[in-house]
Amino acid sequence: MIKSMQIAKSEIRATFINERERLLSLIATLTDADLNAPSLCKGWAVRDVLSHIIGFEVSLLDVAKLVLGIKDLDQINNEQTLRYKNTSKQDFIALLNKGQKRILFGLSLIPSFIFNLKLIKIKNGKVSLAQIYGDGIADRAIHYIDIANPLRGESFIKNILSIDIILRFMFSCIHMLGPKLPKAAKGKLICIETSKPAKIIYWNVGTNHIGSESNQKPDLYITSSANDFIFLVTGRPKLIKNNVILKGDSILAKNLKATLNSNAFWE
Repeated sequence: MIKSMQIAKSEIRATFINERERLLSLIATLTDADLNAPSLCKGWAVRDVLSHIIGFEVSLLDVAKLVLGIKDLDQINNEQTLRYKNTSKQDFIALLNKGQKRILFGLSLIPSFIFNLKLIKIKNGKVSLAQIYGDGIADRAIHYIDIANPLRGESFIKNILSIDIILRFMFSCIHMLGPKLPKAAKGKLICIETSKPAKIIYWNVGTNHIGSESNQKPDLYITSSANDFIFLVTGRPKLIKNNVILKGDSILAKNLKATLNSNAFWE
């Protein structure tokens, strides 16, 4: 039986603060040329990545358009890049501070007892507020690397709490990615063991059963550094330093690879 692993509000708050401080420290060192330099996101300059981060933090209208299906993510991203195309470094810093205050205020209003309940319907299932905020942590940590890698050569997410939340978020939502894993895979047990930091996660395919302990023998083992696994799932193969190794059920491994290399709903 899997021992359930949840995400606490205090973890989310501390991680958002850490990731924002890290991003602000980087932006403070950028020049105008840096803002217009290419990021790791195809077709996006550094300022476009910042526009994407800021857009959903300061515009409730953008959030409403996405949630209500009025516009898709690509359309909203394009609007955001146009909206902030002439934004200065200092204005980006002010907007990021404003966005952070809104995130933390909104988080403070959520009762802890509902934080991990799956109440929010999305395309392929239901997610919790904890998973939505986990999505935000993943988005910000990875986009930091999208900026810092081409400009400063940074290739690792270093905050251990960020990595921990991202891994829990990814595995708790992996069954909602496309293409879906086949019905025959449902219920099979996958174990991922990461290094840097060392962590073990168990997941029953196609279910919400994710945890840190299990008395079952896994059908598939995945070993990887935490960063390499995160970059694999988010489609950043250039950042992967070592092999992500899958051992066990070969058919399940093949199907999982196809899913991990697809676009996640948070991308």
